[in-house]
Amino acid sequence: MSKINREWHQSHRMPENPTELQRIAWHAEHARNCGCRGIDVGVARLFRKHGVPVPAPFADPPAPEDR
Repeated sequence: MSKINREWHQSHRMPENPTELQRIAWHAEHARNCGCRGIDVGVARLFRKHGVPVPAPFADPPAPEDR
């Protein structure tokens, strides 16, 4: 993983008690702007549940639970 984009993180806080769609939106934006970590299995599952493509490079391989 690359270094954290501190400026992005400071100005883009996850909402308190986010809805599933807010979580998806935050993580999608995070994937475009910061390389500090990948999308975890639970969040990837939310993307798929709502028919939203999981951002690369973390889209493959699918999580073992999703196979």
